[in-house]
Amino acid sequence: MERTEDRIHLLPRLLRGDASEILTRLADGDPLRLYELGSRRAREAFLLFDADRLFERLTARVAYAGAEAEPAALGIAWLLHQADHVLERMIDEEREEERRTPFDCDPEDRRYPFLRSLWVDPRYTRAASLAFNTLHLGARQAFFWLFLEQRSVDETLAMGTWTKDELMRDCWRAIGALGLHDLNARPDPEWRLEP
Repeated sequence: MERTEDRIHLLPRLLRGDASEILTRLADGDPLRLYELGSRRAREAFLLFDADRLFERLTARVAYAGAEAEPAALGIAWLLHQADHVLERMIDEEREEERRTPFDCDPEDRRYPFLRSLWVDPRYTRAASLAFNTLHLGARQAFFWLFLEQRSVDETLAMGTWTKDELMRDCWRAIGALGLHDLNARPDPEWRLEP
């Protein structure tokens, strides 16, 4: 399967005209493979975001930023910067929504299908997403490797910089951030396993 990097030569043709024209071209068949790029970038940062929502946001960002960009600046580094910007903005928006209405996500909100599949209470999915995505990198990485990629503890220890105790603490931080330590709990980035 072609990746975004294989399609960079299309940037000058796709990113010409005004933002609405560019958006139309980018949305027609995803010629830059922005879906793959956004998903890969989120995975590399060990962030939990809905891939469809991320793709929509990244496509719009590339269209609007592309309409203003200098042709010489366009390339893979520019696209990666746009993806990183979108990821940061999505965290900022969740933070603001959570500040305004804490622990009050509409149970019908479909932005968090992956978290729902982990049995996160639908009312707390936004809080869980924010709590997890703002954990330190090691905790997110431990959760991804052990629970999502189902690597062994020994393999995870060999790939990371943890001791066994540190790995356990980071896993519990991620589990607590998602509110999975107790089925009646709210997501809590500060939750710790008591010895």
